[in-house]
Amino acid sequence: MIGYHHRVDDTAALRAWRAGDRAAGRALFGRWFQRLRRFFRDKIDEGADDLAQATLLAALDKAEALRDDTSFRAWMFTIARNQLIDALRRSPRHAAALDPSVACACELSNSPSRAIAAHDDRRLLLEALRRVPLDAQVVLELSYWERLNSDELAQILGVSASAIRTRLQRARELVRAQLAALGSEARLGATDDDFDAWAARIHDVAHESP
Repeated sequence: MIGYHHRVDDTAALRAWRAGDRAAGRALFGRWFQRLRRFFRDKIDEGADDLAQATLLAALDKAEALRDDTSFRAWMFTIARNQLIDALRRSPRHAAALDPSVACACELSNSPSRAIAAHDDRRLLLEALRRVPLDAQVVLELSYWERLNSDELAQILGVSASAIRTRLQRARELVRAQLAALGSEARLGATDDDFDAWAARIHDVAHESP
């Protein structure tokens, strides 16, 4: 049995888990469960834990399809995005034709944002993110907080890397507009560098578990 006391290659861990190595499975859960939970928790009212677990089990089921040259992060978040959209489409409140390029979390939610009020920057950013289309929210969160690159984001959304750069620019503009609507325009400068620096300042706060 492979030892998993230290961080190992996630692809190797998944394959070992698939082959019956439970220690590998526990290690992979330990590294990924909270990351996946964060991905889901500000896009749905409830069930983030269940969807995080479902994503990991779906990854296990699909392990044989994972190629050595595929980014594991992009592969895992592709599964997570699919799990999210499928879950929303199964809801009796939402049409099966739900379009993640148009629908936003605030429209799909029964309740207002549950962000931590003590962290004003976090509250404002999460509220703004919930007001833009799901795929814009996904591309921004995975870019700024999970540090995925354009090629990885392109894999997740099924578009080209150049299209991702355009989508990131548009997503920033949409968030800026929502922040202005929330009365927070003074917090953010006019350039992309200002946006990048502002997002980086609240990176650690955004990763806190509520």
